[in-house]
Amino acid sequence: MPVNNNITVEDSTPTFPKVLTIVSTGGGISSGVRGVKGDAEQDYRDGYVNITPANIGFTLIEVNTATGTLPAASLKLLKDNLQNLMGYETANGDKYVFRLATRNSSTWIYSALKLDLTGSMFITLNITTGEYAYTETTSETQKEVTTHVEDADLHVSQEDRANWDSKVTATVEDNDGNSDDKNLILS
Repeated sequence: MPVNNNITVEDSTPTFPKVLTIVSTGGGISSGVRGVKGDAEQDYRDGYVNITPANIGFTLIEVNTATGTLPAASLKLLKDNLQNLMGYETANGDKYVFRLATRNSSTWIYSALKLDLTGSMFITLNITTGEYAYTETTSETQKEVTTHVEDADLHVSQEDRANWDSKVTATVEDNDGNSDDKNLILS
């Protein structure tokens, strides 16, 4: 831990901001934070500091074609921080953020779920050459579940259920005048 006069630099992990703190050796400087910087920044800042993902080394590498080769700088950013993400806009205009899902020595795969929940999308990256390719898969199971969930005709809201129950109860009571029959209604 390097010490400069009364200031000690505490170096935290690369994904958290580095903070300058004051060593309590006097010298007229009050204790507290004197400066803040993210791992990706060169200089410490003071005052009201906003730490963004980019300040601490998180980066979104955006690609705009289904296949291609990443520039060396972008490839380096991905290699330097496994938390960095890839961004891609599909042919229909939907924008996605892909997170690293699997990796081996030469191939890393970034994945995202389709917005309509009917499948998954992948960007396969050759970590040596920077070549990448976008693909997507559709899952019939995910399609069926999504279709079922979004089909309002198949589902009954809590409000509709309460409304039906009250109408059935009223109908049973009207038919024989015996309000005890309402206990037969399934809930």
